[in-house]
Amino acid sequence: MTSLLRIAAAAVLAVSVASASAIAQVAVPAGSVAAVDFTEGQAVARSPSGQERPLAKGDGIARGDSVITGAGRVQLRFLDEGYLSIYANTEFLIEDYFYAGQADGTESAAFRLVHGGIRALTGAIGKANRDNYSVTTNIGTIGIRGTGYTASMGDGMSASVSEGAIALTNRAGELLVRPGQTGFMSSADAPPVLVSQRPYLPPTPPATRRAQDDTNPPGVTRFRPADQRTPDGGLPIIPHEGDDGHGGPGGHTFEGETREGWNVSYGVQTNDVRDSSLVYLDDGVVNSWQWDAGGGMGRGYKDVADQGGDSVIAWSRWTEGRMEYLSGDDGWHEYPESYDTIHAHLVAGAPATEVPVSGSADYAMMGGTGPTLSVGSADAVGTLNSATLRVDFASQRVGLEMSTSQGATDWGVQTLGGLAGTAHHGMRLTSQGDSGLTPNHYFYGNSGGGDGSLVISRNGADCGDCYGAVRGFLAGEGASHAGLTYVLGNTNAAIYGSEGAVVGAVGFQRR
Repeated sequence: MTSLLRIAAAAVLAVSVASASAIAQVAVPAGSVAAVDFTEGQAVARSPSGQERPLAKGDGIARGDSVITGAGRVQLRFLDEGYLSIYANTEFLIEDYFYAGQADGTESAAFRLVHGGIRALTGAIGKANRDNYSVTTNIGTIGIRGTGYTASMGDGMSASVSEGAIALTNRAGELLVRPGQTGFMSSADAPPVLVSQRPYLPPTPPATRRAQDDTNPPGVTRFRPADQRTPDGGLPIIPHEGDDGHGGPGGHTFEGETREGWNVSYGVQTNDVRDSSLVYLDDGVVNSWQWDAGGGMGRGYKDVADQGGDSVIAWSRWTEGRMEYLSGDDGWHEYPESYDTIHAHLVAGAPATEVPVSGSADYAMMGGTGPTLSVGSADAVGTLNSATLRVDFASQRVGLEMSTSQGATDWGVQTLGGLAGTAHHGMRLTSQGDSGLTPNHYFYGNSGGGDGSLVISRNGADCGDCYGAVRGFLAGEGASHAGLTYVLGNTNAAIYGSEGAVVGAVGFQRR
């Protein structure tokens, strides 16, 4: 992940924490170390003596208690303002916990994950003294070097990091896991290793969700428990990975906040752009999407990386899964094996309105996805170095200058003449998207000569045989934003061969 994306991720986390103060919180009862902030379905607390009690919002959790979920899920808020989501079919023990109201060296938190999955945002404990916070399993220990992590315990123990870092330790060694990475320990005597598959967080069984939804339908002042909103209807403190969602086994959910008529540009092995799409946002991340011209994609991806954006535009990289499309028979069908790639990139944005008809504007890169190969290792994530757009509204053309790195290769992409030649040689804006349903504003560029074509460079030298394609759109009121995906290859044939293509997505904002 680039430094820009790390900053963006940190900003998102900071907003989430800041939002917590605006949401009514339950108080931690006297004599307890945590309070139940949210609960759904079957969940109990077991005392050290073995007595069990069902959990509800506001209940206290004491030192020595175990929280056990069956067909349910619980979110806890600790005295040090740390948060913990405990997923279905999980047993989690609070072995020790002490916090006197400030980080003075006496604070400590020792937990045990017996089985199942958790997601945590740490509080004051562990920030001042990282050795004071630990999560133990029968295979090894998670030590904190940061603030946000996810962990699961089943056939081995795996943990991934959203912010900061963690250290996985067992008898065979120690592994530092950084943002965007996942560590795995198969046994107490096997060294921890980095893997591409994120932890599996057990979803709440559908029968439980249906029963609650049928008896408590969502309305203006209600919310679906499966959305994991707070009891006051606000956004969750810990962004969840969803039932059958980002972290579940069944792929994306087609749930969340909907955006109708949005533009979507996507890149996998090739790339394309769609208008009039129905986009689903989960905490600002594109969860899934469908387009309105007889097809669709967006199911099956188990993980989301490099996400970012604002209220007008959002980008993300989907990893570790397959794509499916919606055909005319209203059934989902898997794309051919050649599309069954490790990464898929996309950027989605609100329809462009009140687009100027004269003058020009420059667009600065907000962020984007780390470029990846359409074949190869999930760990082969490159760097998006820079990207600038210029739109000449009078000539209805778009200029591009972009630089990206993948492995040992530095790629350059620009329209003929770069930004200086936009009015004469830029990519043409079209008045309609490919569905013909809405008057959105799109641009297309390809290598290979001709007006509006792309010039591709490789390691600083022009590459006449290289292949490049850009698919993009303008977005927002007054064309305030733009988004695009790109596909690059040493040759056209290499795109579909074992060499593969370099693929990525970029989001822009008008200066």
